[in-house]
Amino acid sequence: MTTNNKEVLAKSEPPVSMKQHIDECLLVYESLRKAFGCLPVNDLNRFWELVRLGIIFHDLGKSHSEFQKMLEGKRANWYHQRHELFSTPFIDRLDLPEEDKLLLKLIVAGHHKNFSFLFDHIQHGYKTGEDIFSLTEDGKLDWEEETRKIDHRFIQSFLKEYQVSLKESPLALPMQLVKDYKRKPVNTTSINFRELLLAAGALKQCDHLASGGIFKVNVLEEKHFNFLYKTKWAPYFHQKKASETIGNIVLTAPTGSGKTEASLMWLHKQMRENGQGRTFYILPFTASINAMFERLDEKMQGNNEIVGVVHGKLSEYIESRFGDEKYSKQNEKLKLELKESFRALVPPLKVATPFQLLKSIFGLKGGSSQKCVPE
Repeated sequence: MTTNNKEVLAKSEPPVSMKQHIDECLLVYESLRKAFGCLPVNDLNRFWELVRLGIIFHDLGKSHSEFQKMLEGKRANWYHQRHELFSTPFIDRLDLPEEDKLLLKLIVAGHHKNFSFLFDHIQHGYKTGEDIFSLTEDGKLDWEEETRKIDHRFIQSFLKEYQVSLKESPLALPMQLVKDYKRKPVNTTSINFRELLLAAGALKQCDHLASGGIFKVNVLEEKHFNFLYKTKWAPYFHQKKASETIGNIVLTAPTGSGKTEASLMWLHKQMRENGQGRTFYILPFTASINAMFERLDEKMQGNNEIVGVVHGKLSEYIESRFGDEKYSKQNEKLKLELKESFRALVPPLKVATPFQLLKSIFGLKGGSSQKCVPE
């Protein structure tokens, strides 16, 4: 995708065009959609379509001429602006219900920085025209002047590639959007907060994985459970019971009684009934996690694609596991890819500590300082 005989870039070092980046994000999107076939949302098809639109729109602001100069390594008057703030206003031009546009604007505006940061950035960087700010306007940027530096012709042509059309309307500074969400992020909008959270996570996951060169989110298949049923002996009562139970189950049994097999039989049943998802096998100690990971990885024949491991000593563990191999650039690349893959949602089954699971949930940017009340 080019404009004025120049390619519009999304990233530099190495240069990646906007079209390539979005197409790669959409590859992850298709894989992610398959991996999360069942989500607690009102309309699954609508949800995934909004995520798709979020991907297409999230980097439009990078077509700003000064941002392009910066990516090309030229002298630029970008002034540390935020490309997502230039992307967000285009969503108002879509022919969608207001609640859908609101969700889209929120996930696009917040896909890098939290709303407190964005509020301060707008307040101190732009002429807002609002009396509530007593700061001098000297040295502040003019929003309308900056939006004229966006390549509108490129955006029209780019969106046409994805069968997206826009209505004509001014590109308004998204101050009110950012201010409202910063003040009261939860239960104050017409959208479902759970859907907003899931959509924001999906967009970020597609963006981060594509940027990291990971385009596939793996899923568990029937073949990965075959080893459970290839034994010469009949399953124990508790294993058979687990394999027939839908929903939560608590199993207490002594060491060596086949609790691991029972838990995987239970998992197999849940996936048959409810579809794909992510599974975390929680253990308390690093040594037991490493041993369980190696055992499951061998049994499920995933080649590090199906079973992952997450704990505080992940880097050291991966280094030690590949320590006996001849070091090479290819091996170093493999270790780096494994670390990134295990830390992301790529493996459908991850062995982890309770701390790592809680860290992932409560370590979200902007989440620790905001009180989230379920609907």
